[in-house]
Amino acid sequence: MNFDSFQIHPLVQLKSARFNSLQMEAVFLYPEEKSQIIHLQSEKRKKEFLMARQLRNTLQIQSPIFYDENGKPYLDSALQTHISITHSSDILVFGKSSIEIGIDLEKIQSRITRMIGKFASEQEKNLAATISWSEEEWQTTLWCAKEAIYKLCGLRGLAFKEEISVLTVAEIEKNRVLIQAKILRPQSIKNKIELIGLKDEGFAFALAYFKD
Repeated sequence: MNFDSFQIHPLVQLKSARFNSLQMEAVFLYPEEKSQIIHLQSEKRKKEFLMARQLRNTLQIQSPIFYDENGKPYLDSALQTHISITHSSDILVFGKSSIEIGIDLEKIQSRITRMIGKFASEQEKNLAATISWSEEEWQTTLWCAKEAIYKLCGLRGLAFKEEISVLTVAEIEKNRVLIQAKILRPQSIKNKIELIGLKDEGFAFALAYFKD
């Protein structure tokens, strides 16, 4: 899945790369990032850390990547730019936008189908009947949608099944759907969310952004 060839949203720029393209020694890091990577024990986590910065540099973003108390990545506020990062299998995707976004990528697989009851209602599962995608494709996209919403909102402990409601899905192209969703947590100021779902090369992807 190469996002360089997709125009998903006019205000969102996406870059993706496979981990085998990572040039570890050539990745520019800010001083604080050099300190952070020293404390990462896992080689896998180090590669994810470096790949995110490699894509950040490709997008010519001049800021370290920071994380808030909920683990949501952000940039220097002076840039007025929002980011979101996701990875699955051997692919990492970096999203950059002037609006708040959340993105998620998952390999389409039966594991999601087996756990569907833990994160989706019957109404959400039945939305598969309104589009031409297989149940496995829709259910993986549904999981991506809820993950993307969670990343967008940055609300600690937001329950996927009880507090994130996917209302409708409409097929806009063969491999693309438009999803409407809502946050059910009472204190959430922004609660109407729109998503674009995409399937390609055995992966599902979702981009979430606020409607209100």
